[in-house]
Formats: sequence, C-alpha cells, structure tokens
Amino acid sequence: MVTNNDSELDVLDSSSYYKIEDPVPRQLWAAYFSFLFISSVIGDTTILLSSWLHKAIKLHTLMVTIIEFMAVCDLAVSLFTILPRITTLVANEWVFGGFTVCYYFCCIGYFLVPVGILNICIMLCFKLMVLKFPLKAMSWGRNRAVIACAAVIIYSACVPMFPVLYDKDDIFFDYKVYQCNFRFGSPVLQKFRTACSFLFLLAPGTFVIIATSWLLYIAHKTLRRRKETLKWQGVITAIVVATFFCISVLPYSIYHFNNSYFDKDPQSIYFRVADCCLYLHIISNFYIYALTISSFRQFLWYGARKICPWLETSSLESSRSQGDTMSVYLASGARDSNAHASAAISQT
Repeated sequence: MVTNNDSELDVLDSSSYYKIEDPVPRQLWAAYFSFLFISSVIGDTTILLSSWLHKAIKLHTLMVTIIEFMAVCDLAVSLFTILPRITTLVANEWVFGGFTVCYYFCCIGYFLVPVGILNICIMLCFKLMVLKFPLKAMSWGRNRAVIACAAVIIYSACVPMFPVLYDKDDIFFDYKVYQCNFRFGSPVLQKFRTACSFLFLLAPGTFVIIATSWLLYIAHKTLRRRKETLKWQGVITAIVVATFFCISVLPYSIYHFNNSYFDKDPQSIYFRVADCCLYLHIISNFYIYALTISSFRQFLWYGARKICPWLETSSLESSRSQGDTMSVYLASGARDSNAHASAAISQT
C-alpha cells in the first residue's frame, strides 16, 4: 500500500517483477518515446501556430476548433505522460519524488485518454452534421465546438475522480509500463474499471466505426444528389484520422478484453507493444493534415522555403526545366504539323 509519505514511493512486488534490468531494451524503448515526444511537440505546435496566426487550416469552423483542441490534448499527453516515462526508463525507477507527484501524473494520464477518444467522436459528429444540414451549418460558429470540448473535459474528468474519492491511496508505480497507475484493488474499483472500459473504449470505438461508415455513405449520397463536386478535404481528414486512431488502439483493446490470456507472458511483451501503439495517434495527425488539407500543405511548403532558400531555387529550376521541355515539345509538334501540311500541298 502506498502511503502519503513524499520521501519514498512504495512499489508492489508483482509490479517490480516486470522491472527491466537490461539497459538495451530500456534505451530502445526510451528512444521510441523520445521520437514520439519530439514529433508531437514539433507537429502539434506547428498545427496550432498555423491555425491561430496564419489561418492555414481552411475547413469548417467546427472542424478547425476540434483540430486545435486535439493538438492541445496531444501536447498535454507528450508533456505529462510521455516525457516522465522517458525519464523513468532511463533511470529505471521513479525519480519525480513521492506519492503526490505520482498521484498527479496518474490522474492526468487517466484524464487525457478518454479525451483523445471522445475528440474523434466529436469530429465525426460535426462532419456528419455539416453534410446532413449544410445550410444550418453555415451559421454554426466556434462557440458550438467550444461547448462540445468543455463537455468532453467534464465527462473525462470522471475517470480519475472516482478512484481518487473512493480510495486516494490506490496507486503505485507500474514497471510494466514505467508510469504511475491505479491499482483498482477493491471489488468496487474493479467494477468501475470494467464500466470505464465500456464507456470510454468499447462504446466510443464502436461509434467511430459506425460513424465513419455513415460519413462515407452520406458523402456519396450528397454528391449524387447535388450533382456537383463535393469538398472532400474535411471528409477525408475526418475519416483518415478516425481510421488511424482505431488502428492504434486496436492492440490495446484486444489486450484489455483478453488480459487473462496475455498475462501469461512473464515479460508482458504484448502489453508493452500495445501500450506503445496507443500513442501513435498523437504524431499521426500532423502528417494526415499535411496530406489531406491543401492549405496546410501550402503553409508547410512556404515555411520550408523560408527556412531553406535552396528549396525555392530548386523548385524554380524544376519549373523552368519543365517549361523548356514543354516549349520543345510544342515546337516539335508545330514543325511536324508544318511538314505534314507541306507534304499535302505538294501532293495536290
């Protein structure tokens, strides 16, 4: 049992069993999380600055607000979950003090996980409403999205709040994942964990799959009904983000509902791999937006040319060479046509 002594953090024997003594796998694990941390800080900061300062994400206001909120949440995950884990992996122990600090990091981690899942649900809901009610959606502003984000924050805060109120000492440093975790030792907390698995993992995951399929159907139906080109940027962005998120949480979901089978592994390798995959979505959004949103891609290309002037020179040379090639092609075509005309006149 963890005590309220800030000088030392007690660790369960069952958790200490998973401590990795070999430095090589720990360093590789730390390098992986370092890559996630650096990529998230650079990518999410770029998303926020491009949207706030340059208005580079030209989608519906609801979508832009959710994208900004997701970037802020991903940055919080990097700072309060990934960064402490890098430090503990390198030190091979908890180095941030005693019970209080561990307590805060654990609560923040359990708060941010459902926030990320529910953000995807809100993005899909807003995109469906925009396609279903295009005229009404023109009057929907930023406040509607802010209210939805506030509801997500309040709803997600219930996850760490109940264990805190029920048993404030039910916490330990888990060497399986090298981070602080709730123990869920009592039967009441075990039932609460099962309920949270349904409310914040199974139900939202099912909703994301259904909403993504429905979004494709509505987009196809809208395209046929309007007999015009549909703006696919927002649709593709929402679908790709939701799909990649489902892929990243799938291994962890499989473990969570079959943990009695996977816990037979003495090194808990599958659980650690599934936990690593769980954080892939925090770096994927930057690349997804760069591929699916043309205005954001143009902003990145403009910034890259400002930082590296030789890119602009190479692009100009490339366009000039393409223009010269086209001129040669047109000139050769003109010569051929003149030759054919001359041959026809001589025959007549």
